[in-house]
Amino acid sequence: MTTLASLLLFCDFLENLLHTTSVALLRRIFSDFYAGNEHTLQDFMRLGASVISVMPFRKKSSRHMKEAARLLAEQRESTIYEGCIVMEKLRQQQNRTNLSDSCIFRYLFARVATKNIMWLRDMFNEFCIGEETMLREFVRRGSDVISIIPVDIQVMGIAPQPHLPLFIATTMSDEVSPPPTRNQIDEKKSSHMVVLT
Repeated sequence: MTTLASLLLFCDFLENLLHTTSVALLRRIFSDFYAGNEHTLQDFMRLGASVISVMPFRKKSSRHMKEAARLLAEQRESTIYEGCIVMEKLRQQQNRTNLSDSCIFRYLFARVATKNIMWLRDMFNEFCIGEETMLREFVRRGSDVISIIPVDIQVMGIAPQPHLPLFIATTMSDEVSPPPTRNQIDEKKSSHMVVLT
């Protein structure tokens, strides 16, 4: 099974098992990435209208849970069919760093603001071999939300730092003068007085 097909099945699996937002948008970003463009990602950042998120809460609907179990079982069967599952697990563990280097999740991590995207990557890698250990741990913790936020971090890194307000430069000096004495105040007053005769 191709990586894109596995990613799309993984999105279906997540939508059926957990509470999510805008996963349809994530599917389009995945498809664009494997087509060699980033049209959807550009629109996502430009419009900034939604956040893609996966929350650590299981859906209660039995229909959704059955569909998620079916998708995971199909993935497990296809892994067993393609080769010995033990060999697949070993290969997966040995190549985990290689997979992450060429993975869409690393691309998203470098391109947009994300939170806990590596959880998503690890859950996907396990889904590919028909397991859900990381997903169960994600739900058990219950405090980490996976988010893809429509902020172009490459542009933010290039943007100049904001300048200090002008009033700081004009009011601050290296030398602090002492307050005027009573005599200095009296002299100033007397120099401004006009005598009328």
